[in-house]
Amino acid sequence: MRFHAAWLLLAAAVAVRAQEAGPPPEPDPAPPLVERLAADDPDTRQDAYRQLRKLRRAALPALRQGVLSKDAEVAAACRELVGLVERSSMKLEDGRIPEGTPWWKAREARVSARFVQTPLAEIVAAAREDLGFSIRVSPPGANLPDRTVTATFEGAPLEFVLGWLLYSSVDPNSYVAPRLGWTGKEAILSSDPRPGDARVTVDYGAADALQGIAAGDLRALASFIEDMGKSDSPSATVKQTDAGLRITASPFTQVEASRVIDAFRRAAAGLRAPGADLDERAIAAGEKLVFVRWQQTPLEEALAELGEKTGVPWRLDRRASQWASDAYHLSPQEEPARVVAMDIASRWSNARLDQRWGAWWISVDQGGGARELAVRPAGDFVRRMMMSDRTWQPGGIETWLKTRKPDPSGRGIPSAGATAVAWFPDSSRVAISAPRSVVDSLDLLFASRIGEGEARLARIEGRAAAPAAQRMTPEEMGRRIAERLAREKVTKELKSEGFRENEVFQEVFRYLHDALQVGSTSGSLSGGGRNRPIRACRLQETSARVIWQWLNEGSLSWFLTCDPERRTASWGLGMSSSWDTVPAGPQVNRALLHPSWEKEYLAFLEAYDAEAKKSFAAEPGMPGAPAAGPVKLPRAAAERFFAATGLDPTATADAEWTAAAAPAALDVAIDWPAAELTLEETLFKLAEIADLSFILDVPQGAGPTRKVAWEASSRAPRAILDQAVEAAGVSWAARSEGVIWVTARRGDERTWVWLEGGAPLGAEEAAAAAAEFAKSGDQLLCFGPTARFAAKCAPGRVGDAQAAFDRAKAAAREAAREEAATLEAAARDAREVPAGLAGAMALEAAAAGGSAEASLALARRIAAGGHLRTAWRRLMDLITSNPDAALLARAQAAAASLAARFGPADPGMDAEAVRLSGEALAAADLPAESQAEALEAAAEAWRRAGDADRALECLRRVESLGFASEDTRRWRSKLESLPPLR
Repeated sequence: MRFHAAWLLLAAAVAVRAQEAGPPPEPDPAPPLVERLAADDPDTRQDAYRQLRKLRRAALPALRQGVLSKDAEVAAACRELVGLVERSSMKLEDGRIPEGTPWWKAREARVSARFVQTPLAEIVAAAREDLGFSIRVSPPGANLPDRTVTATFEGAPLEFVLGWLLYSSVDPNSYVAPRLGWTGKEAILSSDPRPGDARVTVDYGAADALQGIAAGDLRALASFIEDMGKSDSPSATVKQTDAGLRITASPFTQVEASRVIDAFRRAAAGLRAPGADLDERAIAAGEKLVFVRWQQTPLEEALAELGEKTGVPWRLDRRASQWASDAYHLSPQEEPARVVAMDIASRWSNARLDQRWGAWWISVDQGGGARELAVRPAGDFVRRMMMSDRTWQPGGIETWLKTRKPDPSGRGIPSAGATAVAWFPDSSRVAISAPRSVVDSLDLLFASRIGEGEARLARIEGRAAAPAAQRMTPEEMGRRIAERLAREKVTKELKSEGFRENEVFQEVFRYLHDALQVGSTSGSLSGGGRNRPIRACRLQETSARVIWQWLNEGSLSWFLTCDPERRTASWGLGMSSSWDTVPAGPQVNRALLHPSWEKEYLAFLEAYDAEAKKSFAAEPGMPGAPAAGPVKLPRAAAERFFAATGLDPTATADAEWTAAAAPAALDVAIDWPAAELTLEETLFKLAEIADLSFILDVPQGAGPTRKVAWEASSRAPRAILDQAVEAAGVSWAARSEGVIWVTARRGDERTWVWLEGGAPLGAEEAAAAAAEFAKSGDQLLCFGPTARFAAKCAPGRVGDAQAAFDRAKAAAREAAREEAATLEAAARDAREVPAGLAGAMALEAAAAGGSAEASLALARRIAAGGHLRTAWRRLMDLITSNPDAALLARAQAAAASLAARFGPADPGMDAEAVRLSGEALAAADLPAESQAEALEAAAEAWRRAGDADRALECLRRVESLGFASEDTRRWRSKLESLPPLR
C-alpha cells in the first residue's frame, strides 16, 4: 500500500514537471528541406528551395551545413540561398525595433548590412524579420525587382539606411520628390504624388521626447508642425497638453515632426544628431585633393573612383541614371573631390550635389518639389539684423520669408511658397521646411550677414588688411575691351539657309570667347529653342569689335548689371538663361540689393522706369541683405544707363564706330546680272562682285524673303542696295571698317548721356540748365541731391547739349557772383553765410584764399548736398594741411561722420570712422557738438560691425553731452533690448 502511494506521488510529480515544461519544441523544418534538395523529383527540389527561401535567416544554420554537402547540387543550392539571405539582411545592434516605436527613437537604431546588387524587393521582404517592421514602396511599380542596392553599412543609423533605400526605390521616370513615412508598423518609401495614407497619432512626452525644450519653443514647434502638415492631405493637428504633444498627421509629416522635435531635444541636452560622425567624415573627405582625367567615362565608374580616392561613398540618385551616363572632367591640377563632383552635377539640368547619410549624392529634382527640413541657430544673425534696422524684431526672419512673393527671374532668395518657417524665441533658432533652393539661400543670407559683420570688426580692430582695390571705371573697362577686340581680324561667311539663330550665334560668340578671351562677355550656346533663320554675314579681315557691335545691335538678349559693392557696371550676351532674357523684377533686386545702394538704385528707376520704381518700393525689403550678386537693372533702365555711363552696347568703345566713310567701291559701277533674288541673295552676289563686307541683321518675317527681279545692267552697288532694301522695307548704312550694315529701320535715335560738370554748390545751376534744355526740346534729368545731369538727345547733338549745359552753368554763376562777393568777408571770419549758390561761392572763394574755417564749412555744406566724395577729398586735404589743433580735431570729427555714411558700402570707411573719431576725441577742448558728432560716427561703425557694447558706450556718452537726437535715443533703447547671444 505504502509502495503504491509512493508511486502515485512520483507519477504526479512527473506530470507536474511535464506541464511546467510545456509541449516539446517543434522540430527545425530547415534540415529536412535541405535533404529534399537532393531528391530525384525536380518538383520536390524546387518546392524545398522555395520554402527555405521563405525561412530566410531561420534556415541559415542548416544551409551552412548544406554548403558542406558532398552532393554538388545541394551544396550549390545552399550556397546560393546563404548568399541571397546575407545580401539582403540587416542586423540591429540592440535587436528588433518594437512595433509602435516613434520615429525619433527608431531613427538612431544602429544597422549593419552589406548589399551587393541586391534587389530592393528582397530587402523589403526581409525587413519584418530583420528590423521588426515592414517596408512599403509606394507606388510599388512593375519594375521593383529590377531596382538594386549596393551599399555597406557598419553600425549606421537606421535613418541613413532608409534614406539610401528611399532613393533606390524611386522609379527613374518619377518627377515627384521621394519622401519617407513612418507609422510605427512600417516605413513607407514614397514617390507617389498622392500617397493617400491615413493619419497616424503619436504622443511626445514632456519627460522624454520634449525634455529640455522651453515653453516658448514648444508653442512654436506645435505651430510649425501644423504648417508643415498643410501640404499633406489630410492635414496635421497638434494638441499641446501638460503631458506633452499629441500629433495626428500623415506618416510623412510624422517623420518630419519627429526630426525637428529630436533636433530641439538634442540641442537642449547638448547631444549630436544620429550619424554626425559619419557625415563629418564625408564632409572632410569631400575636401581631399584628387586628380582625375575623365572623358566619356561611365558615371558610375567615375563616382567609384572618387570613392576609392576619398574613402567615402559617392552615389547617384536613381532618377539621374536615366540621363547621366558619362562624366567629363580633366583636372588642371589637384583639386577638392567636392569641386570635381559639383562640376559633374552642373552639366545636367536640375541636378545638385549634396552631402547626406554619410555619403555624397548627385541628385535630381525634375519636378522642383524636393523639400528640406532644417533647423539653424539664428541668434547672431538676429542681433546683427536688429543692429542694422531699428524696426527689426527677433521673429522678423519668419515674417519676411512668409511675405516673399514669387520671383520670376529665379535669382536671389526664392519665394517661400508653401514653406513652413518658425522663429523659436527661447533657443534663438529658425526651423524651415522648404524647397532646397530656399534653404540654401537662407544659409547664404545668414553666412553673408554674419561674415560681413565679422569682417568689418576685423578691419576696425586692425586684424584684417584692406583688400586690394578692384574697381574699374566704365571708361577703363570700355578701353580695355576696345583694345582686345581690335587686336585680331576675322574672315567669316555665314549663310542663313537652314540656320537657326543659335547656330549663327555659336559661330561668332565662340570666336569672341575662345579666340579673343573677352572676359567681359558672358553667354550660353544652348539657344533655348529659338529660331530666326534670316541672319547672314560676309566679313573679310574685319576686327572682332564689329562682330561685337553686330551681336549687341541684333536680337540677342543682353543684360546690364551693377555691382553694389564695387559700384561698377558690366554687361554680357546670352540666349537661354532666364537671367539673360527675363527682365529683372523688383523681388530679385530687393533680395540682392545692399541697403547702402538703395537710394542710388531708386534714382536710376526714377529717371528710367517709374513703374519699376513703384514695384520696387512696394516690395518688402531685407535690411542688411547680402550683396549676393550684381543687381540687374530693368531693361528700360539698362538701355539708357548703357549710354549714360559710356557703356552703350551700340557704341562700346568710341563714337567713330557709328559714323564711317562709305567704301569707294559702292560708287564704282559693276556688271549686274539679270536674276530674281531675295535681299540676302542680293547681298551675297553684291559682296562677291564688288568685294564688300556686310552684315544682314533683320527680324524674322521681314522683307528679305521677297524677291526682286533684276535686269542685266551696269550699275553702282549703292543704287542696287537702295533698291533692294526699299523693296524689303529695311535700311542700310556704312559702318566702321567699311562694313555694310543692313538692318530694320529704327525709331527714336535719341540716347542718354551724362553731362560733364555737375553742380555740387547749389540748386540754382540745376534750374538754369533745365530751363536752357527746355528751349531745345530735349530732356534733362537732375539726379538730386548730387545734382548730376543726364540729357536725352540725338547722338549728333551731344556736343551741343554739353555746350548748352555749360552756358547755363555760367549764367547761373554770373547771376550769383555779385551777391557772393558781399558774403566773402563773412565766410573768411567764420560767420554763417546763407544757403544757396551765392553762399557756397563765398565759402569757395574764402577757402581758396586760405581760410581753414571756410574750407571746413564748405566741406560740410557739400556733404549736406550729397556730394560725399567731393566733401571727403576736401576734408582730407584740410586734415593733412596741418591747421591748428582745435580746427584739426573738428575736421576729424566731421570726416568721421562722413566716413560712417560711406560705411555701409565700404567696410574700410567704418575703420576710418573709428580711427578719426578716436583722434578727434583725444584732442583737448573739442567742442561738445563735435564730440557728439565723432561719437555717433563711431557708434554707427561699431553697430554695423556687430559690437553692441562699444556702440552703446558711444551712444550713452552722446546723451551725457546733451546732444542726443531722438534717433540716438531710439538706437540706444534698441541696443539695450537685444536678445543675448547664445
